[in-house]
Amino acid sequence: MGPFDWSALIAQAHRMDSGTRYARCGGLHLAYQTHGDGPPDIVFMPHWASHVELLWEEPNTARFLRRLSSFGRLILFDRRGVGLSDPIAENEISSANSTEDLLSVLDAAQSASAVLVASDGAGFGAVMFASEFPERVDALVLVNTTARIISDTDYPEGIPAQAMAEYLETLTENWANGPADVNTAEPSMVDDLPYRNWLSRYQRGAARPGTIAAITRAGFDSDVRGLLPQLRVRTLVIHRERDAYFPVRHGRYLAQHIPEAKYVELPGADHTITVGDQAALLGEIEFFLAGQRTTSAERILGVILFTDIVESTQHAVMLGDQAWRDVLDLNDAEIRRCISQYRGREIFTKGDEFVALFATATEAIQCGTVIRSVANGHGLHVRVGIHAGEFESRGQDVAGIAIHVGSRIQNAARPDEILVSRTVADLVGGSQARLVSRGSRELRGVPGEWELWEAEPLPGS
Repeated sequence: MGPFDWSALIAQAHRMDSGTRYARCGGLHLAYQTHGDGPPDIVFMPHWASHVELLWEEPNTARFLRRLSSFGRLILFDRRGVGLSDPIAENEISSANSTEDLLSVLDAAQSASAVLVASDGAGFGAVMFASEFPERVDALVLVNTTARIISDTDYPEGIPAQAMAEYLETLTENWANGPADVNTAEPSMVDDLPYRNWLSRYQRGAARPGTIAAITRAGFDSDVRGLLPQLRVRTLVIHRERDAYFPVRHGRYLAQHIPEAKYVELPGADHTITVGDQAALLGEIEFFLAGQRTTSAERILGVILFTDIVESTQHAVMLGDQAWRDVLDLNDAEIRRCISQYRGREIFTKGDEFVALFATATEAIQCGTVIRSVANGHGLHVRVGIHAGEFESRGQDVAGIAIHVGSRIQNAARPDEILVSRTVADLVGGSQARLVSRGSRELRGVPGEWELWEAEPLPGS
């Protein structure tokens, strides 16, 4: 093994720098981030509760945020009491806090005015802010949100109070043991175990059980219907037609009562806007803001490699946090050298997982073989999955069904096994690659059966 590559480790540290800063709001510190360049400035207000750093750890969410930041300078923040911002007493939590918090963040980010993109319960604060400070709002985008939650004689669109009371009784337990609400809010992700694991951690990081209960109660008490006719900012309302969390009638009400609001109804059942059909939703936002849609992502052919460490949690417990971090740092630096050596491009990394794109199947297999050897040298075992196909490429991101297939192939691999699809096997036919058939299998969430092959070491790898 050669000398340790400090430059790679330093580069990794820079990539991991969150860029989180703090705005002062009275005696409170509010966490915020900025990404990209404006104008315009775009404030994304995603949930009842948020965590500006954990948002980036989920691939779908990170891809959504990167695309949104391509429209302007993206501003994220955690309002008081949640995420990385200062905690407050539960009896002090109110939707009205968002107005003062957002004003402080805009001032700290030196933003004279911004587009507000709000979903879920964050819509209350966005409407309040646009009403009170119209000069600070370039435009308002309300996605899968509402003017009021509880039904009333003059608001039959709402949800019965008894149903909400029953929901609140179980919320804290569901939040603590999580993930909460995934069946209703993210039905397309119910069977996605990595997403569910991240969502559980995200929810706990965003708010304690008692805090989310207080936030939810405040949401039940919120009613911005009286402000809607007074709004004088350009407004886009988007709602997914089968949203079961806030049914589509809520979005229709908003659009009908905000002067000159544009309303777009999209197919889909996901309430959480960072999952489901992102392209359609972001396309509508881009068209509203810039008068155009970037609909034609570049299509490329490539070979995708997925790798992760087996039983990483057990290793972390056995070694302790610092020692495990040291092993991962060294392992990651060597993996990055390997990806570069075989002309690959790192697409994504989280924890002990790597995703990389290669020009040829042979180079992907060679890299996977070296990654396995590197891991074994550190006393670790890995699973590797490789698939080839056509991808959508936007900058450093890639997307498409081929990505999901590659991930599922990796999940099917045994420790230290390199599994490749039949597509990869066909591409290396006639080369020195040695492949052993492992039969046909169903891959979770991917239609049909897939013939898989185990790749044995190539000469020179």
